[in-house]
Amino acid sequence: GEDALGNGMVTSADGGLTWSTPRNVSAGFGVAAGSMPGPGTALQLVSGSTAGRLLVASHHGAYERDYVSISDDHGLSWRTINQSFPAMDEAALTQLPNGSVLLNMRHRASP
Repeated sequence: GEDALGNGMVTSADGGLTWSTPRNVSAGFGVAAGSMPGPGTALQLVSGSTAGRLLVASHHGAYERDYVSISDDHGLSWRTINQSFPAMDEAALTQLPNGSVLLNMRHRASP
């Protein structure tokens, strides 16, 4: 049967009124395949040498780690960066006015 977990992508060409059929993009997510994106949204960089790059922060419960996955071709292919963030959850990304990217995460451990 078909795997229950995976990463899908939909796109809209009309400002969100209609959406494409979901496309499975799990292959490029590597160890992060099947991870849960969010709770933030995907981020498209708007400035700098990587303008247009898509970034998605996600959490993989089985490994208790957060990951960041990147696409440089408008979501056709993805790769997950080698660094992971243990004991983190609920990651969100934003691009700062100077062009750098801020990754904010909640720590899962008790105080």
